Amino acid sequence: LAPTYPIITQLFESCESIGIDPKELNIDTMIYRGLFDQDMEELYSKYDVKLNFSGHLHIQSIKETTINDKTIYDIASSSLLDYGNHFGKLDLYQKYYDYNCIDLVPEDNFTNRSFRCFYDKYYNKSKISYENNYGENYQAILDFAAKINCYYFDGDYAAIYTLKDSNEEIANKLLENKNATYIKTILEVENKTQKSILIKR
Repeated sequence: LAPTYPIITQLFESCESIGIDPKELNIDTMIYRGLFDQDMEELYSKYDVKLNFSGHLHIQSIKETTINDKTIYDIASSSLLDYGNHFGKLDLYQKYYDYNCIDLVPEDNFTNRSFRCFYDKYYNKSKISYENNYGENYQAILDFAAKINCYYFDGDYAAIYTLKDSNEEIANKLLENKNATYIKTILEVENKTQKSILIKR
């Protein structure tokens, strides 16, 4: 992204010179889990950009960072093709933005099949690794990991906490394993909704 900063700065400054409010621009920076690059944070703060939309990661995630007393939100939209099969809807009101995640097909049968497909993809891809790390009892641990991976991409952090609370022993095994860094990331997410947010303009 570094080479694009001068271009983005020029874009913001050009918008100001012709009377377009840079706050209304939407630049997809594909920021992973809302961890903003410092140069981009400075630009967003300077031009009072409050919202960044991205979607390349296929994960439903809403993160925020504050710089120079200004809060910037990064909303990563999940994929229509992968579980949870959502799209984002942004309503603009005079005093606030209202973002909501909408199910593509609000039918249990479709959702269950999509979950199973995403679950199987993770389970099958990770089977050998989990068997090597956890021995003959790997199936229960891998089942747990495949489920929380689905919930993570769906943005359903409450389901992660529910599963974690009812499977403390498995969660602790994963947290103690130095090779389970990706799953640790999921187990350590803050239990906040990732599917909707109301932001003051």
